[in-house]
Amino acid sequence: MKKYFIVLYIITALTCTFMLWSDFLGSPFYVLLTKNIVTSYVDRHYRGVLEYTGCGYSSGEYYAIVTDSEKSKYKMTYDIEKDIVGDGYYYSSYIVMKHLIRAKIREVISVNTGIELDLDEIMIELDVPKYVYSVGDMPSGYDSIISVRITMKSFFSEKNEFARDSYAILCALKQSGAGIENVDISSVDYEICINDNGFPTDILSAESLVFSK
Repeated sequence: MKKYFIVLYIITALTCTFMLWSDFLGSPFYVLLTKNIVTSYVDRHYRGVLEYTGCGYSSGEYYAIVTDSEKSKYKMTYDIEKDIVGDGYYYSSYIVMKHLIRAKIREVISVNTGIELDLDEIMIELDVPKYVYSVGDMPSGYDSIISVRITMKSFFSEKNEFARDSYAILCALKQSGAGIENVDISSVDYEICINDNGFPTDILSAESLVFSK
């Protein structure tokens, strides 16, 4: 009977140890599963671009670390319940691309119109395919959709003044060849939205699309 209790005690102690280990370091089985899933994912979508360097568990999340040719690190998470890889490399390339596009739009507008905008006046929505671009790339304009929203801090006393500046901005964006399809320009009192209506051909046609808030 005494041996039975000793064995039971050892099993209980090992079980508690394993549970504590899993709480802090994750299940060894799921860590290994994460490694296999992520390495397969990287090999399938980023062969020659990313390299697996390790995996782990933190704050209830299983993850792997991958690096690019510059040895920059990116986090790939694995949702066991949904069987989904959280692609940290794509997310990073997306965020960097959005920043680069905003800066480029600001430069294009400044050079072609003389209108100076702050970066926080320019917001974009970006639809680009996965597994095509690396971090620091700009979209080709053929496989991406860019929607631009410009909120100008300048005050316009007249509708035609707003239409004049908006038309100049729209012409600059159209000539940039950046694949911009939707544009929304607004100020305190006026707004113009370009999507299915197409880009206006002159200031008068632009003014006809302006509406007061």
